[in-house]
This record gives sequence, structure tokens and C-alpha cells, in this order.
Amino acid sequence: MRWQLRWLQAVGGCSISKSPAFAPFRIRSTYDAAVLRDLKKLAAKVVKEESEKTPMARKVHASFTKFQALVGPWDHIAEGAYHQFVAM
Repeated sequence: MRWQLRWLQAVGGCSISKSPAFAPFRIRSTYDAAVLRDLKKLAAKVVKEESEKTPMARKVHASFTKFQALVGPWDHIAEGAYHQFVAM
């Protein structure tokens, strides 16, 4: 079931980026790409620091990190069309 959702997201993203119906719409970020990269680094640091405060937080962080490693490569495929569209 989960792969079907991801497949639909990938197909939908490609369709949006190629469809003339979406031509008048532009998704704009209010932040510069460099600012977003810096925020991502800081967020990772804060999450790691917070995850070390309690045993439950360590367990949750470890589980979520494992999950991210599993789905991360697929997200590049599934969300790739969206990110290419945003970059236009």
C-alpha cells in the first residue's frame, strides 16, 4: 500500500511539472536556498542534542533515523519531480 502512494506521488509530480494547466502557478520560497541549507544543518544538530536527553528520546531518534535511511533513497525518486518543478 505504501509503495502505491509513493508511486502516485511520483507520477503526480511529473504530471504537474509537464502539464500546461499548471503553467500559471509558481511555488515560491520565502527563504534563500543557502538559508534553508543552514537551517537543515542546525535542525539536525538540535534534534540530535534533544534525542540524547532521555532513554525514550534516544530510542525514538534511533528508530526514526533507521526509517529515514530506509525511505530516503525512495524519497529522492518520489519527490524528485516536485523539487525539479520548484527549481524552475
